[in-house]
Amino acid sequence: MTTATNGRRAPTPPPPYPGSAPDATRYDYEWQKPKTAIFIDKTPVVDLAELGQEQEFLAWVKRTLSPLPRFIRLRLTSRIDSIYTMKGRHIARLSLRDIIRRDLPHISMVNEQYAIAVKYDTISQNNNVFSELNPLHHTFNTLHGLVERFNRLPDFTPEDVELLAQDVAIYMRAVLSEVNETVSALDDRQCAKYLYTEAANLARLFFLAPPSWGKYCRGKLFIDDAASGISKMLDEGYWHRNLKKYAMRWREHLHIAFGDVKRGAAPYCSKHHVEKWDARRKRSRAIMARLELEDQDTKERISLIEQIDKSISNPALRRVELMTRIGGFEKVANDSGFSGQFFTLTAPSKYHAYTMFGHRNTLSGTVPAPE
Repeated sequence: MTTATNGRRAPTPPPPYPGSAPDATRYDYEWQKPKTAIFIDKTPVVDLAELGQEQEFLAWVKRTLSPLPRFIRLRLTSRIDSIYTMKGRHIARLSLRDIIRRDLPHISMVNEQYAIAVKYDTISQNNNVFSELNPLHHTFNTLHGLVERFNRLPDFTPEDVELLAQDVAIYMRAVLSEVNETVSALDDRQCAKYLYTEAANLARLFFLAPPSWGKYCRGKLFIDDAASGISKMLDEGYWHRNLKKYAMRWREHLHIAFGDVKRGAAPYCSKHHVEKWDARRKRSRAIMARLELEDQDTKERISLIEQIDKSISNPALRRVELMTRIGGFEKVANDSGFSGQFFTLTAPSKYHAYTMFGHRNTLSGTVPAPE
């Protein structure tokens, strides 16, 4: 403190803000100096070895599940994450090994059956898949993009399938335009043959049976049949219908391989397929409920949906008619001195995909377990 002229003492200036400048304040006593704060390290202790093993496990999961279709990959990832959270990494690793040994071979076989086997590092006509196509008429970069999209059909929405069908039809028109310019000097029969051959080879690349293909293989394809087949293969609606059926069949086969069709889950078909079928049925009934039948002579109108429900299109009436026919056959058999019996033939239990307890039957397949 300093003494003022009027007998008062001025207060000591405050010390500087901590961290802004060194404290040069002169204290009367040593114990008045502020002490340095005790530093507490709140950083959590990380075991580098444990962290490395965890990252390696997560990378293994991603690398193993990445080739699978999206709807299967998400379910398996969720299952592994749940086991990892509840039971630890060791149990999750064992579960992933069990998935690789039991489920992945069957899923891989389905994809090998339905997908186009193309080596994505060689985009050229030298690929065996494109060997039947004439390289003079094709743009293999564009074709390779269509093939890559085709191999993702199980994950496609209806809009994606429709867009793929449009693009394939556009590519087909471009190819046949190139073929037509090349063979324009030939007669109509040879020109139709060349156009149909190239279109059919492109359709068979996408696992689609070309129209009139049997006649073409037997050498009995006429100009009218070739023109009709070419017209169909140029139509995007034709491609849309066939690609939609192919995608539905592919996805259902994946559900079966993954174990969604079994005792305790869905005995006949997957729940996804049942939901699609039920939605189509309801949509069709909603359309028919707005339609009426009109008699041209009397101008009398009746509801179309009521007449449908009165026919064998009604599942309840169809079942009654089936039971009536079975009863009639049994009566005919009894009158003739025979005994009517009903048999259900099934394969032995060792050929079933799953046991009665819901586990995959190891005797049902011949796929070796990966090392």
